[in-house]
Amino acid sequence: MRSYKIHFIRHGFTKANLNGQYIGITDMPICEEGFHQLEEMRSYNYPNVEKVYSSPLERCLQTALYLFDGVEIMNISELREMDLGDFEGKTLEEMKDDLAFNNWLRDNMNNPPPNGENGRDYVERLVKGLDKVIRDMMDQQVFEAAVVLSGTAIMTVMALMAFPRRPMGEWNCPCGAGFTALITPQIWLRDRVFEEFGSVPYQQDETDPYWLAQKAYENGDGIDFDDDDEL
Repeated sequence: MRSYKIHFIRHGFTKANLNGQYIGITDMPICEEGFHQLEEMRSYNYPNVEKVYSSPLERCLQTALYLFDGVEIMNISELREMDLGDFEGKTLEEMKDDLAFNNWLRDNMNNPPPNGENGRDYVERLVKGLDKVIRDMMDQQVFEAAVVLSGTAIMTVMALMAFPRRPMGEWNCPCGAGFTALITPQIWLRDRVFEEFGSVPYQQDETDPYWLAQKAYENGDGIDFDDDDEL
């Protein structure tokens, strides 16, 4: 049975990135600086995909249109970002002494934000969304696709489903970048796992500062690509 490729790509950054705000379902567009950054990213080699699947929020749809102009885009509502409830739009400085916030940081699976989404429900929803993507690819004979998500969604999906296994923090990626998954239908339908197949956009020059930074981060050296607290 033929395998399928999915390229998980993080959306372009927004004013929330610049302001250090936590946003989940807040429908914030890409800012001017974010478009400049995506334009720089387009100088790298993105894969040719047959279809794009996206979170329904504007920043993800804008990224999909900007990076994959002319390719069919399908909204997947289950791939939307986590509902952060009362934490939406606030900064770390504003919440650092908030007991609910600190409990959420310690264990978000069992301590949802006030008026927000439980971590377990979020994970279950993401799995359903990805399953919808893969089943559509199989039904429509789409063998290579992009999926545009938030950074936290990518880290969650990769940490839970990708082999080889890596800690969640090691799946962090800059805006406009991400990871490629190789999907074997029988294994996915049975176990809901896939093989990690590299980074996107594709490497052009091993001496390029972007790729040196990304490789260092993947090796656990702790380099930050951006200073945001946004999902």
